[in-house]
Parts: sequence; C-alpha cells; structure tokens
Amino acid sequence: MQPFKLQVLRLTDDPRHFALLPKMNDQQVRMVADRISSLGFRILSDETIEGRKGGETFHADPAGVCWANEDPTDIIAPIVPQILSSKKQRLSLVQLRGKYFAQRTSGRRSIVRFSLRMESSRWWKGLRAMDQCALAPDEQAVASFLLSQCKGRCGFLTDFPSSSFEVKRIGRKQFYISQIEASEAALCLRSSSAKGARNAYLPKDGVLRVRSFNQPGEKEWTELFSGLGDWCGFSVERADQPDAP
Repeated sequence: MQPFKLQVLRLTDDPRHFALLPKMNDQQVRMVADRISSLGFRILSDETIEGRKGGETFHADPAGVCWANEDPTDIIAPIVPQILSSKKQRLSLVQLRGKYFAQRTSGRRSIVRFSLRMESSRWWKGLRAMDQCALAPDEQAVASFLLSQCKGRCGFLTDFPSSSFEVKRIGRKQFYISQIEASEAALCLRSSSAKGARNAYLPKDGVLRVRSFNQPGEKEWTELFSGLGDWCGFSVERADQPDAP
C-alpha cells in the first residue's frame, strides 16, 4: 500500500481545488473540524465539515476528500501527521465493507456498487479530460481484490483497445469503452498514485455487473483491510478485541 501523500487536484471547468484524504473515523473528523475552526472558519455543517471565512470556503467529507476555492494545502498539511498517527476506529467486518462497496445478486449476475471519493461522481468526466485519476490507493486495493474474485467480462473505460470496444473521446483524450475480463481489470486498475502502461477506470456510476462473484472468507477480508495503512482510519473489530473504554 502506498503511504499517504497529500495531492491537490484541479479539474477542467471547475474553480475548486480538491485533495484526497484518508477515509476518516470520528476522531479524525474532529481533528479537521478543530483545525478549520482554529483558523477562523465558521463551521456551517458538522456532518461534512463545511466552513466559511470571508470569501474562502472549505469542505471535507469523512469519506476522504476535501475541496476549497483556494489551495487547501495550508489548511490540511499541518495536521496530516496528527491524522495519520491517530488510533484506528474498530468496526465490524460488515460495517467496514459497507464503507467501500455494496454487493447484491440480480438474476444470474452479481452487481457491485463501489462507494468512491471522487471516481463515481460528477467529477469523473473532468478527471478523464485532465488525464487524472482520483481512485485512492485503498479504494484501488479493495476494487482490485473484488475484481480478482469475479468471473466474466464487464465494462470499463480503458486507455487501450480490447477485443470488444467503442472509441470514446473525453476532452482531447481518447479512451475506449471496453469489455474485459474482471481478472485483467484487477491488474491494470489505475489509482491516484500511479499510472501504468495500460490503465482501466471504473465506470462513472461506480457499478459493475459480473457473471459470478466468489465471496471471500472472513480471514481474506480482514487481511485486506489490515493492509490499507494510512488511507483508512478503520480496522476490523474482532470478537476477542473489545474497544478500550
């Protein structure tokens, strides 16, 4: 897992500055709220940490993304060490999986809907036009793991043609709407931290429909979430590991 690194993103036709953050637990959310309050921001919303100071606005989502009408680095960077060193909040395996995806069966297919910071939102097209990716390393790890458990072809946007594709231009960039094996997509799914020679992107709606899905066991899930490092403020709660008072 790539260590956390603060990276500011700019999108076409959007004046805001974006930055990916760890998927934050309650303590980390309070740290961000305290930080912007100490800088003189008036907090307008606690649920998503929305603050305003004069003509400057700042918004942070606990899911792990913030944006502002000016570069948010000076706001966030000083408390990054504090955020990363905070204790992880323990959740049940079901709760932690739910922060990343939901899975259900429809007919003969499995449908996986990912919960993503920016890659399944109105920003998806702007990211492609700028040849950027906002799939955070923890999201990529979870998505690649899920794809490795799937069988059959499903639809992705790729920067390489497959045996079955349709050309799609976004801005000045050429992509392909491709039907590729889930196992292949798991190996070339691009993240915010690295671009490979061949790159696949999750669909704009964050939904994949696959022929079959092999549900991993509790041990495999626990190992996956234990390896998400600084990018996730949560860990899997074990029955023999109660929270400290």
